[in-house]
Amino acid sequence: MAALTDGELGTPDFRDPQWAAFPPGKDKVEVVIDLGKPVEVSSVAIDMLINHEAAAHLPTRAMVSVSQDGVDYEYFGSGKAAISFDKHALQQNLDKSFKPRAILILVERQAKSARFVKVTIIPSADVRLMLDEVMVNPVASRTMRPARLAPPP
Repeated sequence: MAALTDGELGTPDFRDPQWAAFPPGKDKVEVVIDLGKPVEVSSVAIDMLINHEAAAHLPTRAMVSVSQDGVDYEYFGSGKAAISFDKHALQQNLDKSFKPRAILILVERQAKSARFVKVTIIPSADVRLMLDEVMVNPVASRTMRPARLAPPP
């Protein structure tokens, strides 16, 4: 799954080859990143797709753990979508006319030294998960498309 750490973000089109799709029915999806050497990890971002045509929705939960040896992991934090889901936005998400979009889930906390980062994603029942990037210590840049953090007009 090297594509999940290549720095390339997918478009809202679920057919974009940047998206890694995980079929419905999985109880969890785990992605482990070997950073090559210990790094001070202070944040992890997971880019996911909401697309009704592809039955791709946000997960119930995303958790991050860190490790020095890749065997014993310590809980780092849980993430939530970096958008607000008020009642109106939630109804839009359930509406089939809702436009596909990528959502950034961010986990931040005090820095912790780690060589390995494990992301565990718990899907909602009977939905597909689509990921295109897992970023450790992301830096806001043009490639992160910060406009993706807000609901479309």
